[in-house]
Amino acid sequence: MNQAAIARTAKRLVGEEEYRQFPYNDATGKRVTCKPDGNLSWLIGINLETAGSIELAELVVSHFLEKLDKDFSTVWWYPNLDDIRLSVVLDVAFNAGEGGLLHFPKMLAACGAKDWATAKAELLDSAAARNPRLKHRYEILAEILSTGVEA
Repeated sequence: MNQAAIARTAKRLVGEEEYRQFPYNDATGKRVTCKPDGNLSWLIGINLETAGSIELAELVVSHFLEKLDKDFSTVWWYPNLDDIRLSVVLDVAFNAGEGGLLHFPKMLAACGAKDWATAKAELLDSAAARNPRLKHRYEILAEILSTGVEA
C-alpha cells in the first residue's frame, strides 16, 4: 500500500473538495436534506444530518483512497510511479471515479512511459480540465504530474 501517496492525496483533497458537515449536491453545492420528513441516512443507518465531522470525512476519504490504491496496484503502470505522481492519479480517480480514470488512457500510457510532458498535456486535454469548476484543480494536478513537485 502506498501510504505516502494516500496521505498526500488526502491532504490535497481537503483543499480541493472543501469539507462540509452536511450532505450536499456536488453539482450545485447546495445542502441536501430530508427535513422535515425524516433524516438522510447512509450505509447502516448513519444519520448524515448529524454524523458529519472532519474526523469521519478523513476516515472515509482514506478508506476510498486505500481501495483505489489496492485496485490499481495490479495495473502495469501504477506500481512504477513515484508517490507524488501516484497521488495525482489517486486524486483524479477520487474526483472522476475509478471508471472515470479510464477516460484518461493517453495520460495513463504517458505516465507508464514516464513521459511527463505528454501526461500533463493529456490531463489538460480532458473534459474535467475544461470544466470551469475543476479547471484550476486540474491545472495544479497537471503541473504536479509534469514536475513531480507539489507547491
